[in-house]
Amino acid sequence: MNILRIGPEGLLLVEAAAISILVAIATWRHFGFRAAALVTMTLALAVALWNSTLATPDLPHRVLVALFVVVPSVLLLGASRLRWIAAHPWALIIAGPFAFVGCYVGLCACAVKVGAI
Repeated sequence: MNILRIGPEGLLLVEAAAISILVAIATWRHFGFRAAALVTMTLALAVALWNSTLATPDLPHRVLVALFVVVPSVLLLGASRLRWIAAHPWALIIAGPFAFVGCYVGLCACAVKVGAI
């Protein structure tokens, strides 16, 4: 499928869905911020480390690939604390893939301008 060919190793949308569902569940169950951040960042860092091991061996590419998961996860976690989204946690499941793709494009554009890739 061509839709799965975005991001490192083509799994960015699957990873986005998994993290979005996790953040939505944490919001729905009214986890405190520390607990939600711990759970979300544990999954995000695990996925980021797995993705970076599949990347090329040089450090700038590994860091960039890890940022493809960590940055949108932090944005989703921050958005989950907004009043409207906290009342409608299903919106995180819809917004998650958009956040991941937007951050992927934005981080790639920044990396090209800086000369990292």
